[in-house]
Amino acid sequence: MNLVLTAHGIRTYGTWQKMASEVLALHGFQPRNFDYGRYPVHRLLRPACNEAMVGDFANFYHREVQEARLRSGSAIAPGRPTVVAPRLGCFIVAMAMLKYPSIQFDKVVLAGSILPRDFSWSMLVMRDQVNSVRNDFSLRDPWPFVAKWSVRGAGDSGRGGFSDSWSGLRQTAYAIKHSDLLRRIHFEDQWIPFLKAESA
Repeated sequence: MNLVLTAHGIRTYGTWQKMASEVLALHGFQPRNFDYGRYPVHRLLRPACNEAMVGDFANFYHREVQEARLRSGSAIAPGRPTVVAPRLGCFIVAMAMLKYPSIQFDKVVLAGSILPRDFSWSMLVMRDQVNSVRNDFSLRDPWPFVAKWSVRGAGDSGRGGFSDSWSGLRQTAYAIKHSDLLRRIHFEDQWIPFLKAESA
């Protein structure tokens, strides 16, 4: 399936999503943005707000997959969608996958992840929910460390990577700012080839 979902981070209107949609469309993908507006820090600190966002993403996922099936003219869409999710987006996506086993992805692309370093991608693989994961993180990014100590269930894998040894997990450390991971040049040079490659 060439459906690619995106989910943005906090304190932003997801400007990078518009750029990503343009790049994805140019390369033959069908981009669909989970855009929930500017998510302020005080909401991030409230577990009930984050839980509500998990439910909203689950509804978004199933709606988009169903519409992709309708567009394909098949009751069963070929393959699975992919998701690109920085910061809060990756947290919402991962929590939704844990809660709803019906959420399945081919590839997951993360940047500035605020998931715990010991998050078990291997468990999601055993549940047949993901084929491969790319985690790009910045050694200069302070926010995953802040999230680790202030947001329930969060961690700093966007600063030091995941400890999971699953072979389908590809991790790359960059000595650049988190915002540089969301620029067009990084999307074109790094993420598009990953999205086009065969899954592990």
